[in-house]
Amino acid sequence: MNTRVFLKKLNSSDPFILQIIEEGKVLEKDEEFWNNVLEIYRERRKEWIRVGKTWIRKQNG
Repeated sequence: MNTRVFLKKLNSSDPFILQIIEEGKVLEKDEEFWNNVLEIYRERRKEWIRVGKTWIRKQNG
């Protein structure tokens, strides 16, 4: 997956991408890019609760 697609999925709160980041399965990374990813991740992660391997989006309100 290229960086553009990765960031698009991260910005849309794709739970697959959140799980990749959370479980540390990124093999190669540019530090500046990775810092940007983690900044976005911290915001998007707040939208989800993880129970085991299941990702549940929090309800608004």
